[in-house]
Amino acid sequence: MKIKYVYLILLFLIISKVILAQENYVKGYIIKNNNDSITGMIKFKTDGQNGQSCRFKLSETAPEQIFLP
Repeated sequence: MKIKYVYLILLFLIISKVILAQENYVKGYIIKNNNDSITGMIKFKTDGQNGQSCRFKLSETAPEQIFLP
């Protein structure tokens, strides 16, 4: 009986990691201080999280850059 609970807990942990590991990038652009815009992909999060930092990629395979307000 204990083994069933262990397997159930492990399954729950694995599923939660898979769900939380998904990245949601959408096409967008950022505007720099000199009014120059850069087109790429922005990680879409809640308004509160996006107000603290912006995670940006030039393309899907490019490394992620973090821009602060």
